[in-house]
Amino acid sequence: MTELGIIEGYYGTPWTWEERTVEMQALAAAGYTFFLYAPKADAFLRKRWHDIHPEAELAALGGFAKACKSAGVRFGVGLSPFEIYRDFGPTAKETLTRKLASLDEIGVQQLGIFFDDMRGDLPDLALRQVEILHWIGKRTGAEKLIV
Repeated sequence: MTELGIIEGYYGTPWTWEERTVEMQALAAAGYTFFLYAPKADAFLRKRWHDIHPEAELAALGGFAKACKSAGVRFGVGLSPFEIYRDFGPTAKETLTRKLASLDEIGVQQLGIFFDDMRGDLPDLALRQVEILHWIGKRTGAEKLIV
């Protein structure tokens, strides 16, 4: 079954919340069923993934999640936990647990975990990434995990 949706995962100036909402509503009317928020400019999803979004941004994300739900569109976030594979020990796991909880609180229904724009020449990198994905899968409230 083909499913249509959009991943806002580009480089450059992100859409405003109003532009994003208009785009999502237009796509919903055309039969699209998901919206994955993952702009490269959102440092809290990439190099600063370990930090929780500031309160105002988290509220805006939560508001957008509600707008998606009202339009019948699943809301998701794409997280790129930059360099987490270098040391996936207790500190990284605790930090990631807090991040996942903050995303669950705003209503993330699907969670993308992206290991893009990172070094790929490390031994056993794929095994570490799989370990991280399985760990996240057991701890997220998202209904769907996208990799």
